[in-house]
Amino acid sequence: MLNKYSIFCLFLLLHSVQVYSQGAWNIKYVPVSSIDKSLIGKDVRIDFKASNSDTISRAVNALTIRRLLSHNDTVNLKIDSTNITFLETWEIYVDQGSLKDQILMSTDGEKTVIKEICLIYIDDLFLIFEISIYQSGQGNSQLPHKQKITIDKSIIKGLLW
Repeated sequence: MLNKYSIFCLFLLLHSVQVYSQGAWNIKYVPVSSIDKSLIGKDVRIDFKASNSDTISRAVNALTIRRLLSHNDTVNLKIDSTNITFLETWEIYVDQGSLKDQILMSTDGEKTVIKEICLIYIDDLFLIFEISIYQSGQGNSQLPHKQKITIDKSIIKGLLW
């Protein structure tokens, strides 16, 4: 039988676990100038430049990533021979940031969403990715349309991985 002291200790232990628990953070950031072959085959997200002068060349920590992702830039990408404008949609919370939560969402009424991006080739001037494209009305159970896409490095600020 539990006495008052045991019950108090159990309550304190359970309460401590909730108070000291933390969220997850699994995002790393690589400036475009530092992208190398070690990222080929990895799941990444693309941080596009807001302007030609929007660059970063130094190492980035978690606090800096929050600041870098405070702006949602737009970019025009050619998907299935159609130019579509996408908005970076960053979901960074107070205590967590997960790569799977970062997406590109079209700004048109069709709501095309790019959820997964895999880097497959690196060149001096461009990067090639395989992207997973979801259309509005597609649930999580449906398979995405996959497509290879070439993006000029000059419009990329960095990659999240």
